Amino acid sequence: MNSTLQRIVDWNEKRGLLDKGFDKKLETSFLIEEILEFNGCTGEVKELARQIAEDIDNEYITYNLDIEYVEPNNQDIIDGLGDLIIFATGAMAKKLKEINSPHSVDDIINLIMDANDKKGNKTDAYGKITKDKEFTQPKLV
Repeated sequence: MNSTLQRIVDWNEKRGLLDKGFDKKLETSFLIEEILEFNGCTGEVKELARQIAEDIDNEYITYNLDIEYVEPNNQDIIDGLGDLIIFATGAMAKKLKEINSPHSVDDIINLIMDANDKKGNKTDAYGKITKDKEFTQPKLV
């Protein structure tokens, strides 16, 4: 049996998502959308995530911090994506331990992937797999 991470890659491959290529702004919006949902945001979350990703891409975000934008190279992008997996996995493990879950991180990812398998192959205009009205989130806790 494939590893949990390979299952995710295979899921993307089956839906033709890998053939669409890498679009940094689009991938950023997907990640931001999940962060917003993780923090309890509902409603026009996809739209907000796309706006934030656009702002980052266009360097519109200005804070009173010493931040300089430099176009990331492939090393930076791959390292950052890998670190996101590492931090998300660690955070999930901490939460599972906190709630005394009988599930491992692999169990949870596989439950999510089982639900994702039911979504089908339809994508929105931005290339994100869409859920139909009958879709239900998997019971994770």
